[in-house]
Amino acid sequence: MTAGDCDWLHYLPCEERIHPDVVSGLDPWFRDLLAASPDRVRETLAVRWGSLPDALRPLANRLLEAGRPALVGGARQAFLRLTIDPRGRLAEHPWKPRPWATPWRFVVEQARAFLRRDGFRGKDVESMDDGELERTAMESWDPAPLPPSPRKARAELLRRGIPADAMEGLDDRFLVFLASTHHYRGEEPPDDEDWSWDLYLPPPPDREEARGAIARLGIAEPGPVLEFAVGFDGVRESPPRLSGGFEPVARWRTIREEGFEEEFLAGWQEALVVFVARNGDHVLLHPSGRVAWMVFAEHRVDERWPTLEEFVHHYADHLDYRWPFDSYGPPDSAVEARLARDSRPAE
Repeated sequence: MTAGDCDWLHYLPCEERIHPDVVSGLDPWFRDLLAASPDRVRETLAVRWGSLPDALRPLANRLLEAGRPALVGGARQAFLRLTIDPRGRLAEHPWKPRPWATPWRFVVEQARAFLRRDGFRGKDVESMDDGELERTAMESWDPAPLPPSPRKARAELLRRGIPADAMEGLDDRFLVFLASTHHYRGEEPPDDEDWSWDLYLPPPPDREEARGAIARLGIAEPGPVLEFAVGFDGVRESPPRLSGGFEPVARWRTIREEGFEEEFLAGWQEALVVFVARNGDHVLLHPSGRVAWMVFAEHRVDERWPTLEEFVHHYADHLDYRWPFDSYGPPDSAVEARLARDSRPAE
């Protein structure tokens, strides 16, 4: 990951460096960590997971071994980022309010930033005139499945401090484009660090709210499901804008609701989607407690684990491959790299 994947990033403790506007929007659990040393962060997490059943502890233990805690923000969310085997230099990425020279410059700069993130070469983007920038950005933009309405897009941009006159004369589709892609308000970010593997933790959910969400899904005896939801609700292995992580319990739904053809889901229609991989694969939790992959590219369900606890144990072990978790498993290169790391003598 590079700092460009998030709106801001601060290594803890960061009480003296983080922008007050960012602090004001943080969950209280994060605000309590602003002055925390890495050891204090680890102690806080140990308390958070102190009552987990032994069968779910492998993942908590693996997270407690991670280091270099940082607060990061992106996609209007904040996370505590933990790095497995941290290396490379530290490079913070503070949030900075940015004044726009003219309303039109706002539009042009947003189009230019979007094309860079979308893979266009910098020199090609710089050579485009303003009209070509707007047209190319619109042609390259793949809107989200449920983009905001023009009215909501305008309201969202106003909320973010974009002046109304910056939006005058823009058609509805371009307003929606701006609201969907505008997130970066600082200078061009530096690379964050050399390759490592990061995990992102949201604030802990309210236990009773999690219990209520699970009950609404028809799980009469939540047992380990509730403990799993409270312990790892929304934990991610990808930056905020990418798929790759456990679904927050408030967003749990059945795979039937995803709209896949019933013939591919035989016997699993009422299974809950608890993890969405970067490649689109879904981890499904069956009402019986069994766990499977819904292999997105092949439209099939592949049962893998007899219990939720065994799935959690497998995922905790998978983290040592430092490779995105999906139904196909790590490639040979990641397996060989792990074997090489494991064979090193202990320091």
